[in-house]
Amino acid sequence: MNLEKVSAKTVNKLFGILCLIPCINILVSVVVSFFYFVSIVFKFNISSFYIQLVIPQFLFPIITLTVFLIFKKVLKIKEVEHSDYNKNLSVKETILLIFIFLGSIILLELLSILNSMFFYAIGIDLPSLSIERFMPSSTIEIILFIFVIAVLPAISEETIYRFGVCGSLSRYSVFGSIVVSSLAFGIMHGTLQQLVYAIAAGFVLGYIFLKTENIKITVFLHFLTNFISCVYMLIEMRYGTEAYITTHLIFAGFSLLIGFISAIIYFKTYGFSIKKSDNLPAGKVILLIFKSPFFYLFTFIEIGFMVLNLL
Repeated sequence: MNLEKVSAKTVNKLFGILCLIPCINILVSVVVSFFYFVSIVFKFNISSFYIQLVIPQFLFPIITLTVFLIFKKVLKIKEVEHSDYNKNLSVKETILLIFIFLGSIILLELLSILNSMFFYAIGIDLPSLSIERFMPSSTIEIILFIFVIAVLPAISEETIYRFGVCGSLSRYSVFGSIVVSSLAFGIMHGTLQQLVYAIAAGFVLGYIFLKTENIKITVFLHFLTNFISCVYMLIEMRYGTEAYITTHLIFAGFSLLIGFISAIIYFKTYGFSIKKSDNLPAGKVILLIFKSPFFYLFTFIEIGFMVLNLL
């Protein structure tokens, strides 16, 4: 069997597993909705913060990560092992990458703004993300909020999309694996508000993952992104929109400046290229997703979520 056929099978298997993720999301949502309905009917004194945010946000990454790892083993996708992407990073390289990523977050936010402006221009006013309706009101709730919004998704999503998808496909094409994994990562988010941002963020994380050959750094950077978002929401909730805007602008200016300087130092020190060889042209690997029936199923289900979010 030639390498292109092997890679096609790998792509199809990976998207077959990814199809389980929105299905699990539906199942978790149905179960949570049922318990929320029961709590109202029987007048249980349980905050919607726990029922509609903490429980689903806890179950979703745990279940999806478990399912992905089980099916990855069952389907015998063995192109990547943990030791392949557990290389040591120096303190200098780690700090530079953190600053570079902080700067890139600001550029990604500009993309997100342009994304919202585009939909507004064509008559679609994107609603606020549902998470903003369930803000914490105590110290314990804040800790839980950060854990289920910043920590768990970073671990599960990086394991699935960077280590699983990007890592497995990188043996065929470096650029192709980054594109495929970032596209899947963006579609997975299931909202028009996050689509462009998530695809671009996935591309940056995929590059860093293959460049450093270290999954821990991308988990931390992913956590950092989510953590900063949590902090912004908490600042706006407690101190108002003006404080949120001021904080955001100060942080954005600092991040862009330090990120730009860090990028110059990093690429002069470590170079831009990734030390992996391609066995197939990137275009062929990217086109393989459009030959995968499971890719269309995965996309169809996630588009359904996007439409529901609009309604």
